[in-house]
Amino acid sequence: MKRVLVAPPHARAKPWIGHGLQIALQAIGLLAASLWLGGIVVLGAVVAPAVFRIVHAPDSADAMTIVFLTFDKIAMSAAVVVAVTEVARSRLS
Repeated sequence: MKRVLVAPPHARAKPWIGHGLQIALQAIGLLAASLWLGGIVVLGAVVAPAVFRIVHAPDSADAMTIVFLTFDKIAMSAAVVVAVTEVARSRLS
């Protein structure tokens, strides 16, 4: 019976891909994720209460709709960046 040893994932990494690229991809992904999550927190904790306090009832919903539509573009872009960086990181290792 022949034994086959499998190298751990860090040992199978491509030698020409530097550790710096992995770190850069991780940093970009973390920045995008923090923008996404931080934006949600800021919208819920700061922007929404301020808009509903300053703008009266019928117009406040319209104002928040515009804010959320604008943030959706940022959030979706950040989600794509996170997904792309994670796929790239998985392919490099």
